[in-house]
Amino acid sequence: MTPLVDLSTRAFARESDRIHGWKEIASYLGRGVRTAQRWERDLGLPVHRLDTKGAEVVYAIRDEIDEWWRRTDQARSAPRIHGPVVTPPPGGRSRGVTRRDLGVAVTAIAVLVVLLMGLANGWLRRVWPLGTSTASLSQPVSWRFDQQQLRVFDAQGNPLWDHAFEFPIDEGVYRTGFLVDGHAPSAVIDDIDTDGRAEVLLVPWALAPGNRRLWCFRSTGSVAFTAPVAAGIVGRTGGSEPAYGGGRFILTSNRAGGKSIWLTAPHYYRSETVLQRLDGSGRLIGEYWSNGTITMLKDVILSNGRRVLLVGGTNAELQTATLALLDYDHPDGSDPVVARAGRCEGCSATQPIAYLVFPRLDVATAVSRQPLVDLVQLRGDGGFEVSVLQARIGLTSDRPFIHAAVVYRFTPDLRLQSTLATDAYRLAHSELELGGRLSTPFGIDDVRQILQVQAWQRGRLTPVGIGDALPLVR
Repeated sequence: MTPLVDLSTRAFARESDRIHGWKEIASYLGRGVRTAQRWERDLGLPVHRLDTKGAEVVYAIRDEIDEWWRRTDQARSAPRIHGPVVTPPPGGRSRGVTRRDLGVAVTAIAVLVVLLMGLANGWLRRVWPLGTSTASLSQPVSWRFDQQQLRVFDAQGNPLWDHAFEFPIDEGVYRTGFLVDGHAPSAVIDDIDTDGRAEVLLVPWALAPGNRRLWCFRSTGSVAFTAPVAAGIVGRTGGSEPAYGGGRFILTSNRAGGKSIWLTAPHYYRSETVLQRLDGSGRLIGEYWSNGTITMLKDVILSNGRRVLLVGGTNAELQTATLALLDYDHPDGSDPVVARAGRCEGCSATQPIAYLVFPRLDVATAVSRQPLVDLVQLRGDGGFEVSVLQARIGLTSDRPFIHAAVVYRFTPDLRLQSTLATDAYRLAHSELELGGRLSTPFGIDDVRQILQVQAWQRGRLTPVGIGDALPLVR
């Protein structure tokens, strides 16, 4: 079972998870502003930007910073201190050369002599073949696009290798606020084929749809494999051609060993997404079509031992949040569709194990927002909680956004256990009422509305009440 993986779009990141401005980012890292900016430039420190009427807004997300720090070797030699940076006063004296320094120098010379002698005897050739370069011994930890080239760096910011694609790349999506809408590609640097070396996996944001492929590079920079994105899937009836682009990745560990690549590929012109499962060599294992946007993936094992993938997001036809349960080993199929005209061409007709539809509440309707599943959390008893974000409401420029979410709790045997309107949701409801956009305070009618959960069963949507088990299609 993998840790919680949140693929929510950057636009829906919780306000409390954001770090605003270079000063706060540097303070969180325990470094100075210039160091933080240099780490972004040279080491790929994840920093986001938004253009607002000519002014650039800079922010970071705590989980991304923590993950970046974990992946770099900087953490081993430079412990991070959350808080302000304290600079020592100037004027300190150098300590000069000590006996310890001389001892270290003598030891280093002795080691060098031993290595040279070993090389002469052929021993070093067996331990470290002469054909192996020092660059190949460095692990890639960060990347960026620069002048139409993919540039990869080690933990110290030293360039490891470059790759020039034979087609134009839209580099702007990697540097601007376009990243916040969830459709920009990301990359994964991890040991994908379990050979002890880190690979670089990404889908370049190619200008031509035909060039949007999944690329995997070895740690040395050579191409391990490429794979098409959503090949053969046209999408909804009436679509002219495939136009899916790779979005975000997660990796999961398989029971039999090895890893799987889960790639979300949103459509460029319509609200629909393809989810692909590939093995560590890029071979397609399964493909699922979503009639909307996929915002989160979660790998879980049910109480009966069955392994499933929870796929949260939105449904463009129903205009609300949905949760699909896919078989982990065979994730083929497509979202249920009410209207025939909305079905997918070139997709498997297999339906998910279960398909939940959550209600669109008054708060979302009042601000013309479409709800989405933004978080799934496992509980200690084997059950799980689903957070459905109805809207993020910014009432004034000097107040943070209100994350108006409702939580649905499920038992380990997939029964709806309870619901909860969060304090933030009630606050958003109250603020909208005060502003004249809702006519009544939060009350029993809102509770009834929250309980209007539905599940797909035998070609139609059926109500799911408290204590009801989710109907399983297969």
